[in-house]
Amino acid sequence: MNENQLAVIEQTISIPGVKVSCVGLEIDENLSQEQLAIVISCLHRVSGASNWMWGDALSFSGRKWGNRYTGSIYDEANKITGLAVPTLKAAKFTAEHIQPARRRKELTFTHHVEIAFGFNDPAVQDNWMDRAINEKWTAAQLRRSIRLEKKEIHEEPNKDAGKYGPCDALLTIVTWLRKEDPSKWSVDQLKAWIGDLQPIEEFRQKLLAIKNK
Repeated sequence: MNENQLAVIEQTISIPGVKVSCVGLEIDENLSQEQLAIVISCLHRVSGASNWMWGDALSFSGRKWGNRYTGSIYDEANKITGLAVPTLKAAKFTAEHIQPARRRKELTFTHHVEIAFGFNDPAVQDNWMDRAINEKWTAAQLRRSIRLEKKEIHEEPNKDAGKYGPCDALLTIVTWLRKEDPSKWSVDQLKAWIGDLQPIEEFRQKLLAIKNK
């Protein structure tokens, strides 16, 4: 891209009271607090939409000129933004599977990613977006709800453990674990439980060392 093309791009991006360049913003010194608030809102809107912008651009290039051309854009975008190629591919996939008219401004891009990768049916996707908004789920809570719905994980019994004494909480977990078959767990669930049980195993080893002295 040459200097003339860059100049056209910079002139096209318009924010009141601000001149945008590739090295920053030139802000009018006479800007009021109210006008600056508009500038901040514009920047927030643009930065919040950046994944959607990349996703839509990559999706368009794929439709228009095929994946071979899009592959070169991934490399260029990676150098420009620092975003990993898998992240850019996820943006493209999400943009392709949730069209602009169906996207929800109440949800983050990550919410949309979870739903796009979780379901193919637009009606099902719309239902999950409605649920995420109504329940005020974070992206992590949405991911967990989807995985529970698809039986990729099971609801674990100890979410209220803090309400009980340590021994009662431990017995609750032990009782639940004795009924489980870990061979049927997903890799993510296995990793999570291995990490969660590590402190218990370490404490058990300390007890054994004291007992055997």
